[in-house]
Amino acid sequence: PSPGEEVPGEETLIEESLADIEGLTGIDIKLISEPQVSGSEADGTGVNGFVEEPVYSEKEIQQFKEKYVLSQVPVSDSQNLNMDIIWSYPEGLEKGDPYVRAGTVGKIDEDKYQDFLFGTKNGQLIAVSGDSGSEILRQDFGKPFFEPVLVDLNKDRSDDIVLTFEDGDIITYTTEMERLWTYSGSDRITALPLFIDVNKDRTIDIIFSTLGMEIIAIDGRSGFEIWRFFDAESEIEFSPSGVDINDDAVEDVVFSTLNGYLYAIDGKTGWGLWKRNINGRPAGSVAIGDLDGDNNPDIVSLTQNGILTVFGINGNLLFTYELNSTYKSAPSVGDIDGDGNDEILILDQNGIVKSIEGKTRREEWSFATEEGTTAGRLALADVAADRGMNVLFTTLSGLLFVLDGRTGNQIALYNYGENVHATPIIFDLNRDRVPEIISGSDEGSLVALGVTGSKKKFLPFTRSYWISTNHDVKNTGYASVRLLKKFLD
Repeated sequence: PSPGEEVPGEETLIEESLADIEGLTGIDIKLISEPQVSGSEADGTGVNGFVEEPVYSEKEIQQFKEKYVLSQVPVSDSQNLNMDIIWSYPEGLEKGDPYVRAGTVGKIDEDKYQDFLFGTKNGQLIAVSGDSGSEILRQDFGKPFFEPVLVDLNKDRSDDIVLTFEDGDIITYTTEMERLWTYSGSDRITALPLFIDVNKDRTIDIIFSTLGMEIIAIDGRSGFEIWRFFDAESEIEFSPSGVDINDDAVEDVVFSTLNGYLYAIDGKTGWGLWKRNINGRPAGSVAIGDLDGDNNPDIVSLTQNGILTVFGINGNLLFTYELNSTYKSAPSVGDIDGDGNDEILILDQNGIVKSIEGKTRREEWSFATEEGTTAGRLALADVAADRGMNVLFTTLSGLLFVLDGRTGNQIALYNYGENVHATPIIFDLNRDRVPEIISGSDEGSLVALGVTGSKKKFLPFTRSYWISTNHDVKNTGYASVRLLKKFLD
């Protein structure tokens, strides 16, 4: 406010927010702070014996406004730089179905190439050939689902398709679209599940969060419930992650809640192991990596108000680092400069990327995009074939950036010409020993890209591929070429 200007109160700010939504959508919205009764108040029933309850809370309206405004980000007019188009889908001027979430890589048909499987905003499941981008599978489910996952659920050495629907259903199929089983939950599912073996039957199980503030584990072979954790004290908005905490050879589950706490629960039993304060609302899922160099995994949390916190595997606080910015995307972790120490990569809402060395907390470099934030996650992979890691991310304004992991310098840029919400996926789809970058736009354009001048590798850095939003089915947000680098040395 200007000097002498009255600071608006909370009620005024809420009214202004509602006016903004009405202006954007044309919808007349009224905020009901208390339940209002229609008809006679004497008998306490109202008209026809029903009491009118508020439809949306103040929190829900604010979340709606934030999500709606994200979709109104202007498309960038930046020019492409050092990017080659390998294939595009659909071909020509035809428009595809709106692609919002990321896809995944796996074998769908019987040729020698890995394929790309993704879902659309209107509930279509589509697979395209990794070699050519031609459509090889399409099925309409009529309702939205999180990104599809390809994982072997029954130990038959072939991937199965797992579809997690927002309404609480999980349905699994073979790649020939033969249904295996269906799980129907009573609560909505809030994020992409975690895929680990919790009952020691050597097959993958599925762990997911619900709107009812629960974490549920179901058997990957049958879909039957294994255990349920219901002691979270707030909503769970982001995907849980898997890491072995108590050294029992079973992956445990780590997740954060909207009221600012990090939980660790035992993978075998679903019992709580520990709970820690992260000092704010989480910006996304946690990341897993070795930040202090002791060869044990550490847990990295980032809050929306810029508090970066790292815990040891037993919940011991390693450090807290306060950042002078705000965040809406999860951190990623990896040794991107090849010095043997893992870095933490973050992107703030102003579009500034930072690389922070985990061991020293020293900021190694920063890069300002001037394009705002991403709705996805920073991906780490070697796409320039220079034996180093690159940092890749999309912006809501429709750009894909590729940065040098050592310096933070921009080496490539692609403009989709449309808004983009998805994390880029990185994999060598056509087996030419050069990884492709695959992502799509909100309007349905899907492209496989390559960095201009990338050389074929003598050995592919398979550990540096980024195959899902959170890098892997454990949702670790971690990628490294360290093991292969030791082998090459």
